[in-house]
Amino acid sequence: MTNTFFEEIYRKSCEYTKEKKAREEEKDQIIETCGWDSEEYKAWRERQESFKYPFESGQVKAYRAWEYTKENNLSIIALNDFLWDREVKDFVETLREAGVTEFFYTNTSTAVMDNIHDLAANGCEMADLATLPKKNHWGEEEELRGIRFEIR
Repeated sequence: MTNTFFEEIYRKSCEYTKEKKAREEEKDQIIETCGWDSEEYKAWRERQESFKYPFESGQVKAYRAWEYTKENNLSIIALNDFLWDREVKDFVETLREAGVTEFFYTNTSTAVMDNIHDLAANGCEMADLATLPKKNHWGEEEELRGIRFEIR
């Protein structure tokens, strides 16, 4: 399952990780040569405050759902994670931006009802209860049970 939108999220995330590593190496070098109390380290910390991860947690969960779907050769994006209320809007908007019109919700936490209501409030409509074929860790077929949502 290819999706250029999610592939771009992956690319940007890798770029961020590479830059974060370089920043950490710069910090270590500054501390080693100038010390913790140096002006160089204070300047580094100020620059670091503006260095923010480029995605919100709801966007990350949409990406992870896409990754999970790819890894398991599923026919529809499957969310097997719980969405916190602050993540639902970003999750749904990310799926929309990626061109996704439906997804499969498989989470079984005790707060499923909260997610269902929050998803509905953000333009998702429960379509039906369904199962998807999925291979378990041993390669055996099993059914993944969930709710198929359509994104309006």
